[in-house]
This record gives sequence, C-alpha cells and structure tokens, in this order.
Amino acid sequence: MKRLVLAALVLAMACGGDGNSSTGPKSSGGVTATIDGTAFSADLAVQATRAGNVLAFGAVSGNSRQLNFSLVNVTAAGTIPVGTGTGAHTITYTEGTKAWVTSMVGGSGSVVITTLTANRAVGTFSFTAIPSTNTGAAGNKAVTAGSFDVKF
Repeated sequence: MKRLVLAALVLAMACGGDGNSSTGPKSSGGVTATIDGTAFSADLAVQATRAGNVLAFGAVSGNSRQLNFSLVNVTAAGTIPVGTGTGAHTITYTEGTKAWVTSMVGGSGSVVITTLTANRAVGTFSFTAIPSTNTGAAGNKAVTAGSFDVKF
C-alpha cells in the first residue's frame, strides 16, 4: 500500500498539464527542513502540481534525499494533520532506496499552509515518519523546521 501511494505520487508529479484546470509540475520553488538534525535543502529539483483539491509536491537534494507530499482536500490555507488516523495525506522521505512515511498507519505531524493561490503554496511542516516496509529503513525520522514555497 505504501509503495502504491509513493508510486502514485511520483507518477502524478511526472505528468504534465493537459490544458484543463489542472496545472502540471514545474521545477520551481524551495523546500528546506532539518531531518534528524541534518539540514535538507532541495538543491536539485522541486516539482509541484495541484489538480482539483490535491496538492502534491516533491523536493530532491543532490545527495539522493527526497521529500514527497500528497495532500488531499486542500481548498484553503490551514493546518493539515498527517499520520495515524488523519486520512489520506501522506509524506514520504527517502534516502536512496530506504523510505520513511507518514500515513494512516503510522507517523505523526502537520503541514501548515499559510498561502494558497491558483499557482502557489507556501507553508511549514514538521513530522515523525516511520520506516516503510521492505525498503531497508530502520528507526523513525524526525523532520523539523520544514518550510516550502512551491509554484505549480
């Protein structure tokens, strides 16, 4: 299930716009955070898309680390809880082939969207992610002081 969600997010981010009300991904914006005490900065790429009420964005660093967000029912600025019992919102953090996730079955945290327009989302985030099965990941990942400013 977790791999399916991750694959769907990657696929959604890879697809371009088709001229309708959805907007396709563009490499623009910024995402930073502290992950287990180590700075993360999307110095390689940031891609975001908003289709209907789904906001998805990913951030890649040059050292094989990646953050992927899939937030559903996003209609306005506000706080979105992630993790156990919070619905279909998912955040995945990967280091190479190892992955950690917040989903309905584990993890906890929140994303706070402070600005949401037709072509931009700005906010902050912090969360604790659990190891994703069958990826070789171990222990939880604490992500703090996260911020994003993405354009779609």
